[in-house]
Amino acid sequence: MAEKVFIEGYTGTGKSYSLRNLDPNKTFIIQVVKKMFPFKGGKSKYKLITKENPHGNLARCKDYSGITKILKYVNSQRPEIEVIILDDIHYVITKDYMKRIPDKEAKGDTYKKFGEMAYNFDFLLNIAEDLRDDLYIFFLAHTQVNSDGSRSFKTIGKMLDEKIVLEGLVSIVLESKRREDKYVFQTNLSDSSEPCKSPYGMFEELYIDNDLNEVLNKIKEFNE
Repeated sequence: MAEKVFIEGYTGTGKSYSLRNLDPNKTFIIQVVKKMFPFKGGKSKYKLITKENPHGNLARCKDYSGITKILKYVNSQRPEIEVIILDDIHYVITKDYMKRIPDKEAKGDTYKKFGEMAYNFDFLLNIAEDLRDDLYIFFLAHTQVNSDGSRSFKTIGKMLDEKIVLEGLVSIVLESKRREDKYVFQTNLSDSSEPCKSPYGMFEELYIDNDLNEVLNKIKEFNE
């Protein structure tokens, strides 16, 4: 089973920037939204996978079936890859919602629609159950503020928030922040409104540098 990690945070707090020190020879990035890498050399380190470049380490996909195919491909055909990044993964939920807007809904179909959306994302998370044990999958997503003031993985509707609670499906949730002019990850709770959590003893400090390569090393050390 692959290790799943959530990286949550407001836009501009360094989620994508945290990829800068990962080994591109061992990393595969799936971008839901096409955008420039926010670190020097990103374009040369990560090349789009195509028929002409079958060994590329970057793919762009915005739907569940496509992402599922890519995950299974990396799992079975790219043994050198140990890290998969799902960047802006919350937009998969948004795009799933947007494509349903033109459909006319009969009475009672609204609940069904949100139920299907929740099922689709939950299915994506559960794919990790069948992937290699040596894979680490990082889900990068925006943060939302809930009615009670708490923060969580950004979704649409209440199904994923109340019936599933996404953070409960993983052991590590780091929140990206800008603190004292530095980009950092918060590793555990300082108050009950925060989504952060990690196994006791994995991280020594509440705030660490937002370097996913260092996070990866800490997880490996803890598991060993």
